[in-house]
Amino acid sequence: MPAGRNVALKVTLADSNRNFYIRGTVRSVRECDGKRLGFSLVIRGEAEQRFFSHLLAFCSKNQEAAKRFAAEIPCQLMVGSGATPGKIRDLSRTGAFIATGATALRAGSKLVLSVEGGFLGLRRRTIEARVVWTGEKGGAAASAPSSCPTRTT
Repeated sequence: MPAGRNVALKVTLADSNRNFYIRGTVRSVRECDGKRLGFSLVIRGEAEQRFFSHLLAFCSKNQEAAKRFAAEIPCQLMVGSGATPGKIRDLSRTGAFIATGATALRAGSKLVLSVEGGFLGLRRRTIEARVVWTGEKGGAAASAPSSCPTRTT
C-alpha cells in the first residue's frame, strides 16, 4: 500500500458487535525484513474525524476519566467572524465544559477559546478547540441553556 493512497477501514473489535468505518490517506508504511507491519493514516475532514472520535470514545469506555476541576472562569468563544461570551464550568487535562448562550455550536465545530488573566486582565490566552458535544450538564443556569465541552487540538 503506497503512501498517498486513500483507504477505507472497517474496524471490528472481538468483544463487540459494533463496526467503525474510518477513511483516510496513507502517510507512511512500516516494514521490517520485507514484511508490511502497518501504516500511518491521516484523517481529514470533520465527518471522518467525528467517526474516529467515536472509535476512540468506545475504546476508552473502561479507562479512568480525566479528573475534572470545578471552575467559574469567564471566557469568550470565537467561531468564524463572531464572538460570544461563555463561562468555563469545569476543566480537565483533556478539555473544558463551557456554558454559553450560543445555540449555533454543533459537535465538531472548531472555535477559539479566549481567557483573560494576569494583572487587570491584560494577559489574554487563546486556545484552538473543537466542540465534542452540546447540551446541558448538571443543571446549567437558565442564562446558559447550551453548553459545549471542548477538547484542545
